[in-house]
Amino acid sequence: RALQAQQQGIQPVAMLNFGKVAVASLGPSHNDLVSPQFARSPYFIIYDPAQKTASSIANPNANDLTSQSVQTAQYMVDLGVNNVISGSFDNESVNALHSLRINMYSGVTGTVQASINAYQNGQLMAVNVMPTPLTSPIPRGYTYPPPQYNVPNWGMNAPQPNALY
Repeated sequence: RALQAQQQGIQPVAMLNFGKVAVASLGPSHNDLVSPQFARSPYFIIYDPAQKTASSIANPNANDLTSQSVQTAQYMVDLGVNNVISGSFDNESVNALHSLRINMYSGVTGTVQASINAYQNGQLMAVNVMPTPLTSPIPRGYTYPPPQYNVPNWGMNAPQPNALY
């Protein structure tokens, strides 16, 4: 059956990308470059894979001085976006997008059109990030966050609550 599905061009469900995609862009065109920063991106190109349509939207939070990351993440929800493509995400953006259950694709360079094509072809991997240690403990065995964070590893010596037996 898998061979028949492959010959018919049917992809397995796990390889399908769902929902609208926002690409952080330096300009309003598909030919503009992907913005190196999500929250400070001057524009977003919103692509709807179901309708095969795209629109350009200016980022109203691009020049804000405070809460820029959180406001831009909420703006993605307001636009109905499920996936965001950008050059990078700051920690506030990562935490906000993660809590809003929006997939992040980081480290993307080149034009907006090339990044949309790569997304559609399954060439981009969602960044599996977790909130910073201040918002959630890191389970054993995870390699994220990077070593610059001081996450206590209590292991077997973790403080135990007083138990009544």
